[in-house]
Amino acid sequence: MKFVPLPIFLLTLGLIFNTSLVRGDVKNDDTGVNRMDLAANELTSDNQSSAKSEMQIIRKIRQGIIADKKLSMYAHNVKIITGDGHVTLRGPVRSRDEERKVIKVAQSVAGPYRVIDKLRISQARKVETYKRRVL
Repeated sequence: MKFVPLPIFLLTLGLIFNTSLVRGDVKNDDTGVNRMDLAANELTSDNQSSAKSEMQIIRKIRQGIIADKKLSMYAHNVKIITGDGHVTLRGPVRSRDEERKVIKVAQSVAGPYRVIDKLRISQARKVETYKRRVL
């Protein structure tokens, strides 16, 4: 039987507990958004067509969105669903400007497909800043 050196074991154990503590403190702010997917009339990835042409449209839209490094992670992760001659964009973005940019990319790629905008503006969480007190 092999034994792991004590410092490596303790370091690994510390990382595991530290990571789990950090994860417990962070709240996913899209949990409520994901509940929308449970509604019967909302499109999800289950509704996605597997046609090669539609998958190509999704790939090109995603590449266009990711190429704009000024967009937030929210914008980079919007849901893109194609089917029945439509491209549906769903999810949060940080601003009207981001919403416009995402829609513009989708419209430039979609061609004859109609782009349906179901994007929402999500305000950034406020980060508290602490002033340094000089005594």
